[in-house]
Amino acid sequence: MLNNLKIRYMAIFITLMTLFISPTIYAETTNYRTDLLQETWQLHPDKTYDVEIVNKKTALTPLGVDMLANEQMGFFPDKERVQLIESYIIQPDGKRIQLPANSVYTRPSPLSITASGFTNSMITTVIFPKLQPGSQRVTHWKLTRFKPDPFGIMIMQVPAFEAAITRQEVIIHKPSTLNLQWGKRGNYQITTTQTPHETIIHAWLVNKLAESEEVGMTDEVDFQSLFVASTNKSWDELGRIYYQLANNKSSVTPEIQALAKKIAGNQTGLAAAKALYNWTTAHIHYVQLSFNEAGAYTPHSATEILNNGYGDCKDYATLLQALLKAVDIKSYTVLVNWGDLATQLPVPTPAQFNHAILYLPEYNLFANPTDQTASFGVLDKSLLNKLVVIGSKKGEAVNIPMGKPEDNQYNLDSQITLQDNGEIVGQGVIKTTGIINNKMRGIMNNAVSMQKLADSLLADTPEGGTGMISSSNPHDLNHDMMTQIQWKTPFAFNLNQSIYLTVPCGIDYFSPSQLRHFVTYTKRLYPAMLMPAVLTWHYTIHLPTHYQSSTMPLNVVLTNPAGSYQSTYTHDKNTIRVARQLIIAKNYLQPAEYEYFNQLMFKLVSDARSTIVLKKDEGTQANTA
Repeated sequence: MLNNLKIRYMAIFITLMTLFISPTIYAETTNYRTDLLQETWQLHPDKTYDVEIVNKKTALTPLGVDMLANEQMGFFPDKERVQLIESYIIQPDGKRIQLPANSVYTRPSPLSITASGFTNSMITTVIFPKLQPGSQRVTHWKLTRFKPDPFGIMIMQVPAFEAAITRQEVIIHKPSTLNLQWGKRGNYQITTTQTPHETIIHAWLVNKLAESEEVGMTDEVDFQSLFVASTNKSWDELGRIYYQLANNKSSVTPEIQALAKKIAGNQTGLAAAKALYNWTTAHIHYVQLSFNEAGAYTPHSATEILNNGYGDCKDYATLLQALLKAVDIKSYTVLVNWGDLATQLPVPTPAQFNHAILYLPEYNLFANPTDQTASFGVLDKSLLNKLVVIGSKKGEAVNIPMGKPEDNQYNLDSQITLQDNGEIVGQGVIKTTGIINNKMRGIMNNAVSMQKLADSLLADTPEGGTGMISSSNPHDLNHDMMTQIQWKTPFAFNLNQSIYLTVPCGIDYFSPSQLRHFVTYTKRLYPAMLMPAVLTWHYTIHLPTHYQSSTMPLNVVLTNPAGSYQSTYTHDKNTIRVARQLIIAKNYLQPAEYEYFNQLMFKLVSDARSTIVLKKDEGTQANTA
């Protein structure tokens, strides 16, 4: 039970970190090497294809042995066939070991079991016994796609970020009658060879070094070398295709009409839309299925979703679209990447997207009903400033706006008393808006104990302590969260003639010790995804009897392209007031720009370490007990 609680509160801490940027994941950079990854595609005029994949990898460390212990190939049996042509191991001494038949098996994928009715995917797995450092494992697969994908053919090769790669290549045989676009980024080389009946496209990458992730790094697809090919002519075409697949799924049946009227009541316009959004978010259970998984493009009908009580992102959007249609509000499903992919791929392809949300053109408003902690119209940071495709009769590619810092606010107002017995007692109120508000709802929903949550936050502060948290209803999506905090730290300071202390953090979801994790101490290599936000802290510190402030930290002001940080310190005879504010101005930073963000973080952390000196009044005796 204790271990479960530790896991739960570690998850909460990670959630706090990901409010602004994704956590650092450090990977060993030399655990294995890709010696050859070769994909040979034979495309057909009807947009079916055969692809053979040769994969040779060498384990370099014991961890690399574990990482290469198996290889899997997923497929959809109603659309695809998979054949393992051969698989073997070459040991460091050159001995070749052919794998036994029982090392290969095919089973339903976990998703096809947990999401019955959403996918029938299967997985063929190859187990590699007797691997050791220096062993090379080899597989040769053939996958046949005998039923065309609704979006056509999409090919994308991105080298494994954490692995060293000797050679990786794609060879495409394209019939002369088949339209295909292709492009590359980075160090891929491309040649084309024309014959009377086909074009052969050869793209390859050689001698790529292993790399390690950085704190807050965007998706590696944003900056890695890659090759991509697609039969799609434009981004707008993707919207038209999705519209054809999904349009009739949001039909308004008598059941849908009655439900919409019951939920909306006499409300119209945005008020009705918000009520319908809140109902959908609260009453449909989420079943995970990636948008761009083959065969997973078409949603269930609104009636099916309603009767089932569950669905994936496309189903949430479809049901809400039907409910809105029932009250005469037009909306469209929008394809987007809900993740750290921030840039546009070289050619139009559904690989750009992994999620579906809704767009209400009359109000120029995007809504994400799959996010069960999000207020109507408030999008997660990973949806901001993104290319999206609107699923409509004409299709349209647009961009979601970046968002403004003032949309996402965190305000902490804390009253702190330095007791005459050396104890610190604090209480306060935390108010949040926008994306931060959504994340606070998630934290409160997941917390198993408010006291344990408080204590876990205090444990990450210099003073420590114990406390209690109470909040407004986290399930109420109509109102912003308000959280009340109480805490105390016994034996926090000694009542000497002079008292030296920093401003006590208390219960704070964004204490300086947490924000310090976002600092990059070496030269930045990769771009970062942030969240525009305004964080404000107000502390009123009540001094012990017979003590006055003697030395105060200097006020701080720093403004740069990444945002700003400022703090002020004021005092009278018995009270010190501290105000701090951090503004993060951008959603996306290139590596060279990240130094500006570092400057803000360093300034905040340094300011938090500043010392306040209290002096005991003349003629009174210090208590050193």
